[in-house]
Amino acid sequence: MKKLMAGMDLHSNNIVVGIVDSDGKRVAHQKLGCQLQEIVKFLAPYKKRLERLAVESTYNWYWLVDGLQAAGYPVVLAKAAKTSTVIATKALACKLAKAAWYLMAQAVDYQASRIFPELAARKALA
Repeated sequence: MKKLMAGMDLHSNNIVVGIVDSDGKRVAHQKLGCQLQEIVKFLAPYKKRLERLAVESTYNWYWLVDGLQAAGYPVVLAKAAKTSTVIATKALACKLAKAAWYLMAQAVDYQASRIFPELAARKALA
């Protein structure tokens, strides 16, 4: 069985999940609500084959990454600036998933990234 890569385009009220195989063929694509249980349920049939799950690092990614990590998913946080040109089509998450095979060198340490909003806020006060 081929390994899979998932990409997630997270918005304030929904999330688009795309799953592709190592050849870039779309396996699944779904728009879901921002409820962790709904997302985990959608991903469950693919869990054993998922090599990585790339989440675009927008301002609201914390709950999703924490929840997916707790559920045992191999989450990678991709820098939004590095993925924005790649995901500028209808199948946003599938494009992100395809790109994630190549973006691993630009993956963000999500624990360290938690301080970025705080640093930005402090800079604004200066």
